[in-house]
Amino acid sequence: MDLEGGQEDLILAAARHVAAQAAAGVTTGIYCQAGISRTSAVAIAYLLVRGHSLNAARRQVRAARPQAMPALELWRSLELIAGQLSRDGAPGQHRP
Repeated sequence: MDLEGGQEDLILAAARHVAAQAAAGVTTGIYCQAGISRTSAVAIAYLLVRGHSLNAARRQVRAARPQAMPALELWRSLELIAGQLSRDGAPGQHRP
């Protein structure tokens, strides 16, 4: 949902699922109706899971799809996810 906060668990679960698919060699598409907010939130979270910083992940997603911009509530969820992954010491953590 675009305009609802508190979606950290759902977004992170989706990102981890995409990461597992990628690790298994499965190409996975991420999309929602407009491909702007929800899609970019999951794509950014996927990059967070892969060890990117929040700003680097946002830049990479926007480079691929310039109109990508998670709704404010989803962005706040991404900030919480980034903090959680940073505290947990996500494997392969790097800050491009």
